[in-house]
Amino acid sequence: MLFGEILPAGAFEQAAAAAANCELCFVIGTSGLVYPAAGLPEIAHVAGAFVCEVNAEKTPLSDLCDELLMGRAGEVLPLLSRLGSETV
Repeated sequence: MLFGEILPAGAFEQAAAAAANCELCFVIGTSGLVYPAAGLPEIAHVAGAFVCEVNAEKTPLSDLCDELLMGRAGEVLPLLSRLGSETV
């Protein structure tokens, strides 16, 4: 979705249900100011998920996150992808 577009019917409810049942929630490249979407990380956090923010700067959501990865999403996410593919 692009900023300012109207969500399809039921989309937020489906996202909120997923957030309430996830174990890991990534918050990527957002200002954390636009609701209702900005409420999804809080739903995940309250439900016990590990919340990780990837952003170039802190946001109003940063304090509820378990991990902050500061940087541009286009630079940080490829590094995370490489970590996941390494063998231990």
